[in-house]
Amino acid sequence: MSIKNITWLICTVILACSCTQYIPVGTIFEPSVHTIKKWTFILYMAADNDLESAAIQDLNELEAAQTDTSEINILVLLDRHPAYDSTNGNWTDTRLYEIIPDKAGPNNVIVSKRLVCPPLGLTTTGETELDMANPIVLEYLVDFALASYPAENSALIFWGHGTGWRGSPSYNSISTNTSRALAIDDTSSAFMGIGEANRAISGRGLSIIGFDTCFGALLEITYEFKVSADWLAGSEGIIPASGWDYTELFTRFMASDFSPESFGTALVGHFADQYELTPGASVSFIDLSVVDRLYTDFELFSRVVADSIVSQTELDLTRNLLLDEGKLLHALSYPCDAFIDIGSLSTTIFDNPEKITASTGRQALISEAAEKLQESVYAAVRSSWSTDTGIAKTLAVHLVPLTASNVPLTPHSSAYTKGSGDPGQSAFVRASTSWVPTASHEGTFLDKIFYTFF
Repeated sequence: MSIKNITWLICTVILACSCTQYIPVGTIFEPSVHTIKKWTFILYMAADNDLESAAIQDLNELEAAQTDTSEINILVLLDRHPAYDSTNGNWTDTRLYEIIPDKAGPNNVIVSKRLVCPPLGLTTTGETELDMANPIVLEYLVDFALASYPAENSALIFWGHGTGWRGSPSYNSISTNTSRALAIDDTSSAFMGIGEANRAISGRGLSIIGFDTCFGALLEITYEFKVSADWLAGSEGIIPASGWDYTELFTRFMASDFSPESFGTALVGHFADQYELTPGASVSFIDLSVVDRLYTDFELFSRVVADSIVSQTELDLTRNLLLDEGKLLHALSYPCDAFIDIGSLSTTIFDNPEKITASTGRQALISEAAEKLQESVYAAVRSSWSTDTGIAKTLAVHLVPLTASNVPLTPHSSAYTKGSGDPGQSAFVRASTSWVPTASHEGTFLDKIFYTFF
């Protein structure tokens, strides 16, 4: 057994479980002996918030899927809230389940097997309140699941609220459900940043990381998790609280060849059928091996456009192009973060280079960079669907906070400002030299668009 496994199997670390309680974990744990299956799916279901009822519904959808348990393991760590759902005994703590198919179908009654998980202090009878925003909880869960339920492929699905780009809680974090990253936990009044989440799961050899959340298919997220999995699934904008239809998703997947690509096909196909009439709905299945190329071409595009704007007229025209003609994605109430679809961004710029610069030479450079970026988006987003038929491959990036429809709210958060000293910055913000704003407004794309005056 490796040193790493010994470290977490014979654990003496104290886990933070709520705002007021701590659970010592000191049990020697030996993983159960299971046959190696084709897949182990791990759902990190952070429902200690207003999504509690949706979580119970989705767990029942998993039970109704009639998955082949000889081929697939599905584990769900579910944390409930005291107020939003009273079914199944109205328990409010955190429990780990192995999904058991329910022949009765979706009936709002949990029939799955409750598991003992010593690293997290979970039993089949006791009540343990875990802080789902604590990355240690995520780390221990993934290690336990992969050791106890070995498989040829593994997938981790983040379930709950999400706004994507924040690396970790920072000193100016906005404390609303629509402005935090992942795993929002009302009991602990905390959330998990994407940087914290990535550090908790890196090196585990995951095949797929999924985001059954809003704002999951973002460049910032793909850049953060690019070496922690082979594929990433998520939506670039808001999705309804019902999220993925797990019955339909796994029914389709069970009829496939069990490849990661087939999971992507099942996800995109069922999502398109489920939300065909929902405005703004989208989903993408992204090849993370292409993200470095995509990032490089995005940065080049950003630099070429920023350097081409040399007058106030050009600046005003470019800003209006982005806000009026680009595909913006944001929450339904203001103030909120606004994201812009990268395909829409590159196409809008490609179609209107004369509005950005009068120089024909610079126009040619812009068109070339935009076309190259479009090619990278197509290569990275292997499959996708959107109700916006004008967007073939959906993937977005943070643009600017909004105070009203198409009305920018600056300054950007210090967590999205290079050189601000904020410790909560994601890997993308730390790496970018051409897109994210800088504390000294040195001329990046967002510096030029929102902080430059001629």
